[in-house]
Amino acid sequence: MSIFGEYEFSAEGGSKKMLTSRNGKKGYVNFAKGSKWMGEIGNQFVDGYVKVGHDDPFTFPIGNHGIYAPLSISGADASTAAYFHDPAIDINGIRSNLDSGVSGLIPAGYWDLSGAAAVKLTISYSDVHKTDRIANEDISQLVIVGLQNGTWKIIPSSYDEVALNVSYSDQIFKGSSSTVKQGSLTTDEAIIPNKYDYFTIASLDNVLFAGDVQLSVFPNPSIAGRELVIDYELPSTDSGVIRIYNSNNELITTRNVNDQSGKLRLNDMKLNEGSYIMTLTDALQNSANKKLIIVNN
Repeated sequence: MSIFGEYEFSAEGGSKKMLTSRNGKKGYVNFAKGSKWMGEIGNQFVDGYVKVGHDDPFTFPIGNHGIYAPLSISGADASTAAYFHDPAIDINGIRSNLDSGVSGLIPAGYWDLSGAAAVKLTISYSDVHKTDRIANEDISQLVIVGLQNGTWKIIPSSYDEVALNVSYSDQIFKGSSSTVKQGSLTTDEAIIPNKYDYFTIASLDNVLFAGDVQLSVFPNPSIAGRELVIDYELPSTDSGVIRIYNSNNELITTRNVNDQSGKLRLNDMKLNEGSYIMTLTDALQNSANKKLIIVNN
């Protein structure tokens, strides 16, 4: 079925949904070039596959089992998407693995996105996904992961300070701020959806805070060769040492900091894909630790 022009989902329409086939030969609700949708969509959405027929940014009005869980892309003709409100760790009876640095997946929910063109991907989440539980109430631990060769792999991504507005087909970031329970995540760079089987939301095992020293690094996960920005605070002294260790506990580099707080930019790091431990120790031997994840583009 194709939709031309504007289509409005109405809250007054009850809980009726468009259904498409998910198995065998898939069925699609196709939004043709020039078409848009809008509306109070909580109880109405496409329970199945949606296809977009233009290159503009587009939010897919998809859901499953009564759960509305839209996905949005920066724009790619012929892209398709569907949402499955089932456990992502065991899809079609096949148990998947977790990449190094991933501590857990949301209890239920994964997205099937197909497309040959590189796009930035945005996934919207709500309290039904229980993201606060897997992230220990820390939104910075949430990350998009993609299933590749049986393993959920980290895709560098960040939460949107202003969440995706899920009532329009246009990709609009306006309104509510993202929280650990409800909001949206967007990939840091464009990805090719066809390189992954499915997508979901996971938590990072990268917070190892100790003492009064504060340490954070962005982006994290980061793409190999990309500049890292370290944000630090030393409440008791004005000097300290940052050290980065690989997974074998081998020291990779050290950097001195000579201010009580600030930002340190590292643009000369040649870190291979994998996990690293970054430590910051002040002159009084107070310290903080952060796990750093590096992935290939």
